[in-house]
Amino acid sequence: MTVETLKRIIDAEKEAEKLLEDAKMSVAKILSDAEEEIKKLRAEADKENKILAAEISDKYARDGKKEAEAILKASNAEVAELKTLAESNLNSAVHVVLEKILDVK
Repeated sequence: MTVETLKRIIDAEKEAEKLLEDAKMSVAKILSDAEEEIKKLRAEADKENKILAAEISDKYARDGKKEAEAILKASNAEVAELKTLAESNLNSAVHVVLEKILDVK
C-alpha cells in the first residue's frame, strides 16, 4: 500500500506541475494578448487624436479667416470714410492755404 500511495503522490505532483505549467502558459498568452490589444488601442487613439487635432486646427483656421475678413472689411469702410472726409476737407484746406498765401480774408 505504501508503494501505491507514493505512486499516487508522484502522479499528483506530476499533474500539479503540468497544471502549473499550463497556467504559466495561459498567463503568458493573456499578457501577450493584452499587450497587443493595448498597442491597437493606442494606435487607434493616436489616429483619432490626429484627426481631432486636424479638425480643431481647420476650425480655428476658418474662424481666423472669417475674423480677418471682418477686420479687413471694417478697415476698408474706415478708409473709405476717411477718404470721403479728407476729400470734403480738401476744398476748405485749399481755401485756407490760398488765404495764407494771398493774405486774403
